[in-house]
Amino acid sequence: MYAERNDGTVFPVEISLSPVETEQGLLISCAVRNIEKRKKEQQRLQAILDSTPDAMVIVDASRQIVMANQQVQHLFGYHPDELVGAEIEILVPERYCAGHPSKFAAFAENPEFRPMGTNLELFGRRKDGSEFPVEISLSSFTTDDESFFISTIRDITARKRSEKRFAALLDSAPDAMVVV
Repeated sequence: MYAERNDGTVFPVEISLSPVETEQGLLISCAVRNIEKRKKEQQRLQAILDSTPDAMVIVDASRQIVMANQQVQHLFGYHPDELVGAEIEILVPERYCAGHPSKFAAFAENPEFRPMGTNLELFGRRKDGSEFPVEISLSSFTTDDESFFISTIRDITARKRSEKRFAALLDSAPDAMVVV
């Protein structure tokens, strides 16, 4: 919501309403909090995320997506706003969805940075349901006693294609070949 100052400027607010029983009857307590600073910090963080070349998704401890950058739309087909509030499994192929919560819990229990290229065969799921090979880097951070997990996701389809072509070239060579 937004509020207006005496000078006519508008600013974002958060409003909390609470019923209070009194001798005079039911009253409503209203707390209005200026969240201008928080909004600016969120916009700054979003700009940082959007400037990265890879897709990035931030998830809370309940596996809910709290933020995603613009590259997610190019990679997965979802607008970042579509993903906010969804469980991270929306981006995981169906065949892996059942086991993903336990893998997430294991990482959340011991959130050690995992760089890309850890030799795991990983796949993402686009909005249309199609799958594609990915590399994922995982890290975490904590603010105000709340844990968040960042996934940096890179489509490696072109690299996989090149590796297959190279392997086919080596396999079809008439002479023995050794690559060092």
